[in-house]
Amino acid sequence: MPGPRRIRIRSEEMGQICTVDIDRMEYVLDDRTRVRVGDNYQRGIREAYESYNARQAQPESPPSTTAYNTASGRRQAGSGDQPRSLGRRADREDSPDKLAANFRRLNVRNNVSDGSRDREKGEAVQSEDEVPVPRPGGRRSSNQATASLRREPRGSGSPPQHQRSQHSPAPDEPSSPLAERNKLIVTLMRVYNVPARDAIAVADLVEEDHTPVAAIRIHNLIHSDWSKDAAIRISALIDAGHPKNVAIQAYELEEDDRPIGIALAMARLMVQGASEDAAESTTDLIRMGVETPLARRAGQTRDAGLTRGSVEVVGKALLSKYTFEEAVRIARRHQSGISFAKSVEAED
Repeated sequence: MPGPRRIRIRSEEMGQICTVDIDRMEYVLDDRTRVRVGDNYQRGIREAYESYNARQAQPESPPSTTAYNTASGRRQAGSGDQPRSLGRRADREDSPDKLAANFRRLNVRNNVSDGSRDREKGEAVQSEDEVPVPRPGGRRSSNQATASLRREPRGSGSPPQHQRSQHSPAPDEPSSPLAERNKLIVTLMRVYNVPARDAIAVADLVEEDHTPVAAIRIHNLIHSDWSKDAAIRISALIDAGHPKNVAIQAYELEEDDRPIGIALAMARLMVQGASEDAAESTTDLIRMGVETPLARRAGQTRDAGLTRGSVEVVGKALLSKYTFEEAVRIARRHQSGISFAKSVEAED
């Protein structure tokens, strides 16, 4: 049964060198976490992998027992142990010296696993090349994709040592800020399901000492046309345990110079359907000591034409043990210009 098909590439999407699971189209990071490959990148990765396999499937030419005389074009004996490629002029672009120099300049590693070949040897096949992935919107030719997947020639000596890319820190080296940031971005996408297009902006907020959850919330509020300062304040209210709709309403009331305690009390009433005036008077009465059901009922008289001061008169009458209807009549007399004492006396 074929093993998993994998290729190690320099990903423009992730901003680092990482392994790709071709079958699942997922990035496999060094800590074995997986991140789905973006739709715009899948086609380029698949074409590069297939082009590489097509090149590897071509049989290698056996060494020639004769060499060509480059001057006359005829074969010469006496060079039986020399492959044809070594009988060519040393200054050709495909000479062994220049090929080796080209591979040294790459100084990157690539890792390709093909289960059908690995099973016979009992070990994974690793290649030390880098596979550039085409940018979204542009296609690379098959020749370009294949050329980027050339394997480093191996000698007859000991197996080649696995070379570390200059962009990948050794296990005993401290992680660079860029590596830590890339890890944060991957975590946001994998653990918190942040879309790739938003991950960088959310990472910026996390680096400003916001938690990932708060950073995601702030980012979403900013995209809902809130300013950054407003989004941070609303997020803080949500973190304090207030529902999002209450937090948003309280922020708007706080911007009108209301203390946050009053703003939150009014916001709770307003999200339940009370008008701003009714919520204001209801909050006043509750602070005066009127029981909440009566306070809410009295607060609604603001919508019936009573002023804020008149509703406070209703509250005083309620605290003086008058019924709700009596308290409203007293308040209406007072609002018409009669003193509070005479308004109460008229009710008695």
